[in-house]
Amino acid sequence: MHYRNDKSMDKTLLLIDGSSFIFRAFHAMPNLSAPDKTPTGATYGIINMLKQMLKKYDTTHWGCVFDAPGKTFRHDIYPNYKANRTETPTELIPQFKDIYKIVTALGIPVIIHEGVEADDVIGTLARKAKELGFKVLIATGDKDFAQLVDDDITLINTMNNELLDYNAVIDKFGVKPSQIIDYLALVGDKVDNVPGVDKCGPKTAGKLLETYQTLENIVQNADKISGVVGENLRNSLEWLVTAKTLVTIDTNVDLSHIIPDGISHLNLTYPQNELLAEYYAQLGFKTWLNQINNVLISKTSANNDKNVSETTTTTQEKIILCTKEHISISQKTQLHKLTHEMITKNEPISLVILPDNLNTPQYIKYTFIATSSHVYTIQNEVSILKADLFDEPEQIDNFNDELNQLFCSNIPKILPHYKETLHIIQKCAMQLNNIIGDITLSHYILNSKNSHQLSYIYKEIANVDIFDLITTKNKISKSNNEIMSNHELILSNYQKIAEYAQIIEQNLQKKLNAKELYLYKEIELPLARILVNIENAGITLDVPHLKIIESELSQQLSILENQIYKNANCVFNINSPKQLQDILYNQLKLPTNGLKKNTTGYSTDEDALNTIAGQGFNIATLLLEYRGLSKLLNTYVNKLPLLVDTESKLHTTFDQATVASGRLSSRDPNLQNIPVKSGWGRKIRQCFIAQKNHVLVCADYSQIELRILAHFSKDENLIDAFNHDLDIHAMTASEIFHKPLAEISKDERRYAKTINFSLLYGKTIFGLAHELNIDRTTAKLYIDTYFSKYPRVLD
Repeated sequence: MHYRNDKSMDKTLLLIDGSSFIFRAFHAMPNLSAPDKTPTGATYGIINMLKQMLKKYDTTHWGCVFDAPGKTFRHDIYPNYKANRTETPTELIPQFKDIYKIVTALGIPVIIHEGVEADDVIGTLARKAKELGFKVLIATGDKDFAQLVDDDITLINTMNNELLDYNAVIDKFGVKPSQIIDYLALVGDKVDNVPGVDKCGPKTAGKLLETYQTLENIVQNADKISGVVGENLRNSLEWLVTAKTLVTIDTNVDLSHIIPDGISHLNLTYPQNELLAEYYAQLGFKTWLNQINNVLISKTSANNDKNVSETTTTTQEKIILCTKEHISISQKTQLHKLTHEMITKNEPISLVILPDNLNTPQYIKYTFIATSSHVYTIQNEVSILKADLFDEPEQIDNFNDELNQLFCSNIPKILPHYKETLHIIQKCAMQLNNIIGDITLSHYILNSKNSHQLSYIYKEIANVDIFDLITTKNKISKSNNEIMSNHELILSNYQKIAEYAQIIEQNLQKKLNAKELYLYKEIELPLARILVNIENAGITLDVPHLKIIESELSQQLSILENQIYKNANCVFNINSPKQLQDILYNQLKLPTNGLKKNTTGYSTDEDALNTIAGQGFNIATLLLEYRGLSKLLNTYVNKLPLLVDTESKLHTTFDQATVASGRLSSRDPNLQNIPVKSGWGRKIRQCFIAQKNHVLVCADYSQIELRILAHFSKDENLIDAFNHDLDIHAMTASEIFHKPLAEISKDERRYAKTINFSLLYGKTIFGLAHELNIDRTTAKLYIDTYFSKYPRVLD
């Protein structure tokens, strides 16, 4: 066995609470998926955490411990142990095996003991290692492990970098590590559904243990303890024996068949890079795959420098070896000849253009074309008259006819960005035909969750470094301005983009299955041209009407300000979180139960204000209304009139390759989030008007996702509802609120609509409770009611 370094006498053991890492990663990461649609979010998250730990902790002894499925002795003692936990999410289940495989391939020993909780395995390993002279670090966020802490065993929480040694446990819990078990028995453990003594919180438990030292002494002196706590304690005496057993980590588990070579052999070994490359490729972890491939390439190169081209077989390496002849064209006769040859051959080319100005293009200054064997840099003749790339030209039409003939021809063309290229060409009074590939779109179709910046794609597919330039309609950043000042650098960059475009596009298209290829060729590529037309057309804004709304909103905000000051008994800066914290929690002493706390104090965000408003405090309700109206005023009413053209039209940009679900996004300005639920929002929407002799048409699918759900689930109740043209959202509301369909209000229907879509997209009990601002018991009732109505949906 090969160890990672020579510190074979290193006497520190790092134990990882793998199960807590998995669930932390699952809830922290977005819903990532592999090319075959296998969920990968939790896998990526935990592996990323472990890779960071490998960099940070320099110890040769490791163990990553995971819970085995099934019940343990604690369930036999108390059947409701962990009964409050929801079932493992279906999208997490297939990820366990991938996680175990990759962790092992990273060189970290994986430990799973059937019928035994990971806590007990970790506890046993920690105590046994201590006996062998090891120092032990336990990576976990579980407070139960505080009972193990002593001079040789320390806890680390990688989420917040908290270190819990002996003194830190006392500072955090108010009791010594040796008292943590008794402490937990008294206060209970909500996470594991272990009840404590009613009304006995952390402070009370700490005082009792400070006075009597142990739980046994507290029980013996129960008659001396007065008040409600004393009464509740006496009613819990029999239960406390069970509670203490449930919260005690077993440190005497038989591990002989799990770790036959003993704890001292829990060594961190070298990573199995070939296996990791295979796993990363399967799961679509392309950045890590590239890193592994680079390691393998370096190793191969060192072993046999002469045979690199034969031994390096990855797609990335093959592309790197491809080179083409570079030719510059600066005369109109040369361009005429090239255009004629290309039209005659009619072979695919890659096409990249650089206008005179990235924000307001007037003519094409450089055109970069790559065939299978050549890269052509076409320099418009007028560019020779000025040395600087972005100087104003003295004439702008010398090459336009020839360029337009090339662009309009039926030569198959591959572009890095179809929409952006078409925008520029149309602004220069030219046309563009026969686009057969858009690198950004094909990469998006392949895996919509990845980045689709050209720099990312070129590095991922071809291991080629390029830089992205912010193109039309965006301001150029300072860094890009610096890049643009370097004439040779920018030309080299664009030549590289053109040179590798065809190979990258071919690589991407080969990976698309038949359905994805149809979506790409028949929908996304044709849609790009339509979106350009829509963006150019724009939508008319009734600016005078918006000015009236601005005045009305300002008046209403002034009224709200005075009401807030009256409730606060003082004047302050409402928009200052620090001042608001002081008013709400120091001056008014509003309750903080259930509120998030940050470094400056309790939160004043929307969740916090909703919680406070729900308890009947009017100032929180006023603040929420004030923030809502301020956002409308600053985001829409004040800003939109500044963005219209001379015809009072707004021109947004629709991005095809941004949203993972496949829908379009809108930016500069975003016209997809114009509010509709409030009266003020509807007033703002009325300012979007049709131009003369036109009408605005609103077209929307009727509950399209739910119809797809009915089709795939074949749920009879859902299908029957659609066949009879029933309102699914109203039906859900009727089921949940136990009211006839005719009596369902708009708000109740909207509430049910949230439930329908939340469950459709995998919201958990916790997630639904948070979204609807209800308790988890009610959320669970709603979910159970829904799935009892539509059982095949759950299947």
